[in-house]
This record gives sequence, structure tokens and C-alpha cells, in this order.
Amino acid sequence: MRTVSGGPLLSFLPSRSNTRVARLLPWLALACLLLLAQVPAHARAILDLDVPEQPIQLRDWGDYVIDDAGGGPDEISALPTSSWRPTQPEAAYDLPAGKALWIRFTVPPAATAERWYLELPGAPVERATLYSRDEAQRWAGRAAGDLVPVAEWPVPHLNPVLPVNVSAEVPATYLLRIDNTGFFRGTLQFVSDGYMSRRDQSVSLMLGIYFGLAALFLVTALLGAAFMRDNVYVVTSAAVALMAFMQAADTGIGGLHLWPHAPAWNDVSRSVLLVLAAAGTAWSYAAILSLRDRSVRLHRLMLGMVLAALPVAIATGLLPAAWRIPLAGLYAVGAACSALACIVWAARRGDAQAPFLLVSLAPVLAGAVLPLGRAVGVLEPGFWATHSLQVGTAIQWPLVLLVLMVRGQFKRESIRRLRGISRRDPGTGLSNQLEFLERLSRMMARSKRMNYDSAVLLVDIVNAERLCNDYGQHLTQEVPLRVGMRLLTTARDIDSVARLSENRFGMLIEGPLGPDEVKQIGSRVVARCLMPVKKKPEGWVPHVHVAQALVPRDSGDAAQLVQRMDLLLASVPPDTRRAVFNLEPSAQEAQPEAA
Repeated sequence: MRTVSGGPLLSFLPSRSNTRVARLLPWLALACLLLLAQVPAHARAILDLDVPEQPIQLRDWGDYVIDDAGGGPDEISALPTSSWRPTQPEAAYDLPAGKALWIRFTVPPAATAERWYLELPGAPVERATLYSRDEAQRWAGRAAGDLVPVAEWPVPHLNPVLPVNVSAEVPATYLLRIDNTGFFRGTLQFVSDGYMSRRDQSVSLMLGIYFGLAALFLVTALLGAAFMRDNVYVVTSAAVALMAFMQAADTGIGGLHLWPHAPAWNDVSRSVLLVLAAAGTAWSYAAILSLRDRSVRLHRLMLGMVLAALPVAIATGLLPAAWRIPLAGLYAVGAACSALACIVWAARRGDAQAPFLLVSLAPVLAGAVLPLGRAVGVLEPGFWATHSLQVGTAIQWPLVLLVLMVRGQFKRESIRRLRGISRRDPGTGLSNQLEFLERLSRMMARSKRMNYDSAVLLVDIVNAERLCNDYGQHLTQEVPLRVGMRLLTTARDIDSVARLSENRFGMLIEGPLGPDEVKQIGSRVVARCLMPVKKKPEGWVPHVHVAQALVPRDSGDAAQLVQRMDLLLASVPPDTRRAVFNLEPSAQEAQPEAA
């Protein structure tokens, strides 16, 4: 009788197929064994506190359970093993209201002389309580967190730090309870006393530089507001102060030094100050750009966005913790985008300060990426994830201060030009007759007080009409400019040149002057004006008559002195070859005298 190889499992196949599959079974079994041999067995990490590389992460050494019954450490420690799950290094634990996260871990024996701490850096936590057994084998806990006054923490620090007792002989079991509304993404790590001291020194250096720059900026801005009377300095200093307070809250400096006994404010200060700092920074940029003068509509939009910071800040303080950072971050991103849009809008319309403001905003936007990633749990807490925004703002502040200084210089020049319109000749830019008389009065009083001689000159262009007839009106209009330029080259830095009328100029020569200098002043002016002009016709040379007087020898006020010198020039014969005339102080009607 014929039999079928392969047994009942292969009975459904034809006989020829059964024989082939039976031959392949040993090889399939061998291949499965080889594949299983390539898969390593998963082993949980071992907590070793002797490792010199710190901080030491808890990783999956601990076990966790989420309790919604409000049990204490006795009830939690009595839970069966099946209720516990291994902790994960980058896990996010969902903790709705009324639930608590319990983490159980055992510290193995370690031969170490340093003190060890359990640290929760990075993400904020409302309350973290570490339980350990005392001598009577009862659970005793010590708490830290935002809802616990920093002054009452076991170790007041920038982050929650809880001491851990390490024995060289017996292991110690701990229970960590974490109360945090929403998600908890914090990292649990162990640090020694020496490591924490060294790290705190570098952090203190960084924070000292940052807050030192903030204080320097505030003092400089307030002094600028006082001396320049510019409200933009006040707005910018307020924005810098809000940013500094926000960084103090985010890094823990505020809870440690500024409000150590205010846990409620410490819990909401990060989100509230983030909203206010973003609004202040955006408004400072709008003020620097003079947005109100450029576009009333855009100014109102920015004002509405800034005023919206108040209800948003109040809402972040009243909403549950799970909604604070998303709401504050959303507003901060919107404020940054609004400020960036205003700067780009002003730059495209030719604002001189907008490109520099755009450069100053770039490090802030780049530095805010890492803290936002840390807040949403994408990045692990670290030095750059914590301090990158501080580096960005530290670069921003000197650039903004430079922009304020340049802006103030432009504003002062504009005000000076506007104020000088009534005292400047529009054709040459020189002082006009009003300014000339005031300076002459001061020079006369100064010369009399110091008992030295100074000189005043009136310079008339006498051939302007002939030049107009010979060379045309377009060349004649350039004659006063050329004469004014040559008078300026003749004058010293302390002297003054003014245009008194269309063809008359005045010069004030500050003393003390010697007898020889007095005789040469008028001749030097005439010789300088008679020099030929490049790229002009040969006969295109201005001829001038100069009347000069010494003060305080010629008594009277400035207006009377100028009037007497005007009469002196008016009495000069038109066909005279003389060019310099001295005013005699003793005569009412001065006689012309050749130089």
C-alpha cells in the first residue's frame, strides 16, 4: 500500500510536492535559527554613578506608573510588578488633571565621596516630590517645582534639584511623584556636587554677561532719553527690561533671586513675560521706524497687536498649564512676524535704519528656534537649547543701540537745519544778516572784555552787472558761490563768514590781532577773490571792495557799526582803483583810505 511522506500536515498536497517540501524543512529551520541569533536581546540600562561623564540619564533604569486614585507612596509601592512599565529616555507622559506620574528607581551601591542629586532640567514642572525611606522605614518626601517656593526647596537652584543618598554597601529605592498638568517631557538625570558646581560657574558667567549687557543698555537708553528728549529710547529700554525679566523667569534666576516666595507667579511668569517681551520688542521696532509718520493704518495694526498682549498675558496666567506655552508661543511668533513685516516694508520704501534693524532681528529669530523646540519637546534640554535666545538678544542690543545713535544724529541734524532756516542764506548755506549781527555783538563784547582787537569786514562784489552783460545770467549766478567759497578758504576755523545781501558778504576775524595782521586782512581777501577760476573765461573774475573796522576801537552797537561801514562803501567813487577801505573811529563820516 502507498504511503504519503510528510505526515498529516502535508497530506493536502500532492505526493510529489510533499517530497520537495519535506526536503526543504531542515534548511528553513536552520535559516530561522540564524536570523534569531542576529537579534540581540534587549537589556535595560544600569545606573552607574561612578561614570565620570555627567550628567547621567535615568533612561530605562526606572519604572513608572500613572496614578489617578491619589494614592500615597505606601499604596504606590505596594502595586504589583505588572502595573509598572520601564521608563523611556524621551517619553512624553500625558497627565490630565487629577493624575500623577510615579517613577520608581533604585540607586545601586557606589563608592563615591561626592553628594549626588536628581535634577529635572529643561521643561517646567509644577511639583516633583522625591520619597525615600527613613530610619523607621517610613516614606519621607522632599518637594521642588514651580508651585513650591524656591526658598523652601531642599536645594534652591535654577532647576528642581533633589538630593539622593548614595551608599557604598546597600542599594536605595526611591519614589518620584511628578504633578504637572498636561504633558511632562522633562529629563531625569543624576549629577554630582562637583559637576553641578562647575556647570553653575559657566552658567553664571553666561548670565552675568547677559544681564550686564541688559543693564548697560538700560542706563545708556535712559541717558539718551534724558539728553536727547526722544521717547523711542524709553520704549526700547522698556522692551529690553521685559526681555531681561523673561529670560530671568525662563532660566530660573527670577524664582531663585527675585521672587523666591511667590510660587503662583513663578508658575505663570514664563508665559506671561514671554507675551509682554514679544509685544515690547515689536513696538520698539515700530517706534524706531517712525511707523506712525509713515503709515497710519499700519501703525494702528501694530498698536492693536501690541495692546492685544494684555488680554493674552492675562489669559496665559489664568488658563491651565497645558495651554500657556502654546498660547504664549503663538503670540510671540505672530509679534515677531509683524515686526519683521514692518521692517521689510520700511526697507522697501527707503528707510535708512531698516536694513540695520533687519540685521539686528536675525539673531533673535535664530536664537528663539532652540528654546521653542525645547518647550514643545522636540529638543532635549542643553546649554544652547536654554541660552541660545540670550546669545541672540546679546547680539541684538548693541546693534539696536547703534541704530538709535544714528537715528538720533539724523534727527538732531534735521532739527538743526530746520532751526537754521531763518539764520541761513539759502543760496550759499552761509549765515545771514541776523546771525551775522548777533555774532558781531558777541565778538565786540568779548574783545572789550579781553582787551584785544578783532576785525569786521564787509565785502561787496562791484562788477556783478558787467559780468552778467558779458557772460550771461547763468554764469553770473555762480559768482556769489565762488566768492563765498574763497572767503571761507581765507577765514580760519574760529572766524565767521556770512552773506548779507545778494552781492555783499561779511567776515568776523577773531582776535587778538597784531598791527601787521590788521593791515593784511583786507588785501589778502582781495587777492584771493581776484585769482582766476578754473574752466571759466579769462575775464570771469569777481572784483570786490572791502571795508574793514577794528573792534572795540569803533564804539557803538553792531547795527550802527555795520551801518557806518555801509556808508563808507557807498561813498567810494565808482572809478577808484582802491579796493580796501578802513573805517576811522574818530570821524562820523569815514574817509576812504588806500590799503
